[in-house]
Amino acid sequence: MLSGRVIDKDNSQGIVGALRGVVRRLGEPVIRVALSRAVRQIGARFLLGRTIDEAISNGADARKDGYTFPYGMLGEAARIEGDAQRHHGAYSKATSAIYLHPRYDYGQ
Repeated sequence: MLSGRVIDKDNSQGIVGALRGVVRRLGEPVIRVALSRAVRQIGARFLLGRTIDEAISNGADARKDGYTFPYGMLGEAARIEGDAQRHHGAYSKATSAIYLHPRYDYGQ
């Protein structure tokens, strides 16, 4: 969608015009790959993992240095019963995993 908008011919000057020229020369597939990689890099910087176990493991070294993290789950929109059941199981597992961590107790 973004690359399609940039490719539209326009006589814009400046950075917008330069970007349009780059996209026209490189083509949409190259731009899509570049955008995909950029999003992954940003995600890797701010998200510790795709599962609660992965997040706890990836955050272990930083926790030793005194960092703490909020654990949240993304993409939890349930549109059908199967989605709701899968998300319920994931939340249950995450809650159990976090509770077992020494940083958390019932008061928190």
